[in-house]
Amino acid sequence: MSGSAEGDATDAVRGAGACAPLAGDVELNSGAPQQRALLALLLAYAGRPVSLDEMVDVLWGQDPPSSSVNVVHRYVGNLRRLLEPGLPPRAEGGWLLRGAGGYRLKADAGTLDLLRFRHLIEQARSATPAEAVEQYAEALALWQGEAAAGIPAEVRSRLVFAALEQERCSRGRTSR
Repeated sequence: MSGSAEGDATDAVRGAGACAPLAGDVELNSGAPQQRALLALLLAYAGRPVSLDEMVDVLWGQDPPSSSVNVVHRYVGNLRRLLEPGLPPRAEGGWLLRGAGGYRLKADAGTLDLLRFRHLIEQARSATPAEAVEQYAEALALWQGEAAAGIPAEVRSRLVFAALEQERCSRGRTSR
């Protein structure tokens, strides 16, 4: 999964702050506001499955439309094509995987900055003071604004995104 232009496959995904897939240094447009919110939710879970019920709840709250599950599936298809432009229709792909009653974004510390942030914070806890300062600084530099910046405010106010913002703030103040 590598590339450097908008037509190439996604190299990495930014989830620490404003959420966006990247092909090389190019930030790809992740679509309509709700579709960006779905990507942000998948990124917030950082490789763990997100149920369809939770996706619907986060995107629409207490009053989802009757077509909400179909809309989620359509957004997932759009995101798959964005992340892997050469992927044939209805193919599983390597980034966005179905299972456990929902979907998960396959990611690691090399492809998702949120996981890199967590990794650096963990490393800093057992590092020498000088190394820890460097690792904390590198971790905090990964954040591009508030958690889930760029998605609708009513969605960003959901607990999952508030918890991410709290993680950024509290881990940024963590001392050994």
